[in-house]
Amino acid sequence: MEIAKLTTPTPTPDSGGFEIGLEAGAQESTASVQLVKDSGAKWVRLNFIGSNWTQDSSDTDKYNNIINAYTQKGIKILGLIGAESVPGGYNRWDLASFTQKYVDTADAIIARF
Repeated sequence: MEIAKLTTPTPTPDSGGFEIGLEAGAQESTASVQLVKDSGAKWVRLNFIGSNWTQDSSDTDKYNNIINAYTQKGIKILGLIGAESVPGGYNRWDLASFTQKYVDTADAIIARF
């Protein structure tokens, strides 16, 4: 089930004391925040997708807005930092260079958010 298709919140299942989280898909705005809140989820996965994370940009502003909207509703963020997070993406033929770019990107995202 895709979160965008939810129209009526469903009751949160008995989780045996564990908190429920959702993968709400690629998020370009705060549009899914209320649906996630209404679902009873306490966590949401947020994929950090390409930008220059070391300086302000429209992408970092977008992620600031999304993160703030979730945290203001009491929802915690599980951030996914992957190959999509690295400006220029994954280069299978130059793993050493990619690995360093990945480490630098992860450091910048963690420091910023």
